[in-house]
Amino acid sequence: MAVEFRRDTKRWGFRVYRAGRRYKKFNWDTKREAREAEREFLVELKNNPPPPPEVLSNVVSWYLIDSADPALERSSHRLKTLRWNMAKFVLPFFGDQSLIGSIKTEDVNDFLREYRKGRKPKTLKNIFTDLNALLNYAVKKKLLKENPAKFANRELIGNIRSKKRRSIWTK
Repeated sequence: MAVEFRRDTKRWGFRVYRAGRRYKKFNWDTKREAREAEREFLVELKNNPPPPPEVLSNVVSWYLIDSADPALERSSHRLKTLRWNMAKFVLPFFGDQSLIGSIKTEDVNDFLREYRKGRKPKTLKNIFTDLNALLNYAVKKKLLKENPAKFANRELIGNIRSKKRRSIWTK
């Protein structure tokens, strides 16, 4: 197997390649411990493989196609808004060719900060809702393990309550 000794750290460890990805860890004092850790890691990797790398533009396309399913009975206005929000906000910010798995909670917070400028909180909330739905779709299709928007700072959206004008008749 790929158990080896690193002279610079004076530790034993392993280096494994699976599906084009490299996994390495050098934390053990003996060769036997490193070999056992490698076996445990390979079993864990086999039982819980990493999600497949998918490009964001493909996931958005699949999401829009599935959203247009007649069984869901979504209005044409809703579908048009989804397409608009994905093309105007989500894809330009995260990038067409970025991997869906590379989106983190910090990126979602940066997204909210970026698009907050010049927009009302209600508009930003609607855009965030569409992003959240896209990421939930990716979780449902097992492209992500969990939705990064779930832990986003929603206070960045702001107060979405409408401001009612005060009547001259009330005190």
